[in-house]
Amino acid sequence: MTEEDLCALSAEECQRLVEEHECLIQETRALMARFEATGMDEGMDEAMDDDYRQLHEIYTKAVNEQRRHTRAMLKRGE
Repeated sequence: MTEEDLCALSAEECQRLVEEHECLIQETRALMARFEATGMDEGMDEAMDDDYRQLHEIYTKAVNEQRRHTRAMLKRGE
């Protein structure tokens, strides 16, 4: 989503997106914690390493998008 697209969103749409990203962040973090608790993040096999890396990428993207939407709301003063 471009900055222009963000500006076109209503406050309610931005808030909904922030909340959806928060849910995704929490779910992804919980799954990552399960990986870590069972040692699956420590190279049990290449497929698991790749899965863990992908989870981390999802988490990072969700956090970054959530920040963008929050900044867009703050920039508009909502």
